[in-house]
Amino acid sequence: MMRAVWKWIGTIGCLLHMLLSTGTVSALTPNSQQGTPPRSPDTHRHVWVLSVPGLSFLDVSEVLDADYPHLRMLFTQGMSAGMNVRTPERGVEDVYLALGAGRGAYSPATYQFEQAATSPPSREIAYAFHTGERRKGQIFLPEIEKVKRLQQRGAHDGVPGALGEELAKQGIQVRVYGNRDRGKGADAAMLRHAPYLLMDHSGQVEEGTIHQGTNIQHPNRAYGMQTHYAWLQEQLGELADIRDSSVQASSAVTLVELGDLDRLLSSKELLSLDVYRDQYVRVLRDLDRMVAFAIARLSATDTLLLFSPLPQGEAVVQKYLLAPIVVYPGSFDSDSDSPPTGGWLTSLTTKRTGIVSYADFAPTLLKLLGVESQSEQGGWIGHPMTQIASEDAIFQLTDWMREAAEVYRLRPRLLIPFVTYEVLMLIVLILIWLVKPGKRRLSVATFISYTLLAAPVAMLWSGYVGSGGVVGMSLFFLLACLLLSVICMRFRGLYGIAIMTTITVYAILIDGLTGANGMQHSVLGYDPMIGARYYGIGNELMGVLIGAALMSALMWIQISRISGTGKPWTRLHGVLLGLLVWGYLASPMLGTNAGGAITTSAAVVYVLLYGGKRRLRLQWRRSVVAGSLFAGLVVVGFILWLLNLPLLTGGETGQSHIGKAMRQLEQGNWTYVSHLVLRKLQMNMHLVSVSMWTKVWVVTICLLPVLLLHPKGLLQRWQQQYPYLIAACTAISISAVAAFIVNDSGIVAASTMIVFAVVPLFIVHFQELSASQSA
Repeated sequence: MMRAVWKWIGTIGCLLHMLLSTGTVSALTPNSQQGTPPRSPDTHRHVWVLSVPGLSFLDVSEVLDADYPHLRMLFTQGMSAGMNVRTPERGVEDVYLALGAGRGAYSPATYQFEQAATSPPSREIAYAFHTGERRKGQIFLPEIEKVKRLQQRGAHDGVPGALGEELAKQGIQVRVYGNRDRGKGADAAMLRHAPYLLMDHSGQVEEGTIHQGTNIQHPNRAYGMQTHYAWLQEQLGELADIRDSSVQASSAVTLVELGDLDRLLSSKELLSLDVYRDQYVRVLRDLDRMVAFAIARLSATDTLLLFSPLPQGEAVVQKYLLAPIVVYPGSFDSDSDSPPTGGWLTSLTTKRTGIVSYADFAPTLLKLLGVESQSEQGGWIGHPMTQIASEDAIFQLTDWMREAAEVYRLRPRLLIPFVTYEVLMLIVLILIWLVKPGKRRLSVATFISYTLLAAPVAMLWSGYVGSGGVVGMSLFFLLACLLLSVICMRFRGLYGIAIMTTITVYAILIDGLTGANGMQHSVLGYDPMIGARYYGIGNELMGVLIGAALMSALMWIQISRISGTGKPWTRLHGVLLGLLVWGYLASPMLGTNAGGAITTSAAVVYVLLYGGKRRLRLQWRRSVVAGSLFAGLVVVGFILWLLNLPLLTGGETGQSHIGKAMRQLEQGNWTYVSHLVLRKLQMNMHLVSVSMWTKVWVVTICLLPVLLLHPKGLLQRWQQQYPYLIAACTAISISAVAAFIVNDSGIVAASTMIVFAVVPLFIVHFQELSASQSA
């Protein structure tokens, strides 16, 4: 009795120590990504925004290597990053709308903005009829009410025109120029979606020109047309002159969409390689001259922001999916006298140097204009970008993009064959389980089982050899997987399982606590290309971590019980490992995985209640399972709130996505919370239908009844002989169900986790059969 009391006291003490230390670190550690403060609002500013649809980091590499002096200066002396532009829908129009809404949004591509005085009168009549008010701006969208209504359906929770509305409230002038039109006359395709970025709630932009006059006919260009750069520069030059000569000029933002690259990429299949290359060089030279013009017109308080709303063409094929964004002169502080030196952009959304999200665009533009805007007030889910100075940042960024693209290309090449192998081998193993083959086949089956346990940590380690390319990472994965399996095969009984799972759990923890370099470059780790995970631990490795930790902790206790020593270090190891995993997942500075922390809580509560007991009545088992899930949710929810308390009271700086959700809940913003829950549920159900990991989950669920019921009496014997092994398998199964429920990609975590409950049973059974045949 006293031993149990001391165990509970020690557990609670460790929890409080980790709670206080993590909370203190969150509150007191300075943010290394903190940028310079926003400029003071007492002077007018002008932000020139150049949008180049189709531009990718392949083009940036071309610019750095070839003779494009002004583009090169822009990227080398400005602050650059790769911007994730993966919205719920994947068109250019959706990206523009999401940038202006500050969160995911959707619009049909057929909805086009109209230019006052040049559009058919019926379009103005339609706008007045749909909205109940007359047009006031020079650019308007007749279908604005339908666009608003579309966001209210499903998971699209963006507010169209949120950025433009905030700019209007601040008295900041807004202008939009240019389009992506393809052709003229009856066969022309109008693509006029750029105003989505700066329109207000009524679907209007105050000034600008998006009609056909922004292009000129040119027989030697794609679709026989070219951006009318001379006209654009004349218009923009007049605006700059007016601004410079006016004492009371207000701040302004001017968006210019340059559609030549988009037109060229869309017609690439019609062109020979030589013709395409010639046209490509011409387009980049035109862009270079436009950048030179914009830089020359910048005043001391002006900023040039160039970005791509969506990479296209060869970049998509090669998986360069992050869009370039660069801010020049590279300082968010107008009082800075230091010359531009170049550097990175980052944000608290991604917490990654050189990576930002489309959700950060709106608050960043406001920051450049000197407007203070809290995220929850503006409706943004992102954060203002900050800067990190570095003279060779753009070269490091392009190198990283190449490595990230290689990992992304490797992901389906490695994961799909592995998942297929895993499913097939599980089926083969259950067939061997049923037919009881000879000793040699049992040895092969045991080796196959170990390869399934070794694969996750081998994938993690392969992230450290990312410079070896696709071939190097694949070979390293295979060799590491085989070597680990061979090592574990040399240990009899339960030692092989304990060693393999211990290596796995500590490899993940060490990587996560030392910068997560393996996770960042592993196919089983982060996925910044599509915005699935920027920091913390992803759900794939989270499932591996929890499954391996439970099996490792309880397996060493089981081994000590079988040996008759009952070494106390095994129980201490189990308690400390559980606390370490829980603390890592719950901490907003480390794992940042609330679903993982809840899952771990459910498993730990079950283990504490069960504790390897040899008998547990069925009705009590059901009560324990239900109580474990409930207690886990309550405990981790309360402690997560405490962990984020310093962040809740200290504003948004350093606040994790968990902290933001807790803050919205505390403020009673049930709309935000309901949208968040709905979005996660929809994502989970979508992944169930499309994810390759669903196959693993289905197969393991089908295997469990066979493992539990055949041969007859095996489970009852194992409950007597290996109570902690059965406890581990049960805890992992409970955790897999919890992970499936509480994570937005729960099927992924559940599938990687449940393997650690099934495969050890195969290994134990095969070794028992082999030992009986040798006797």
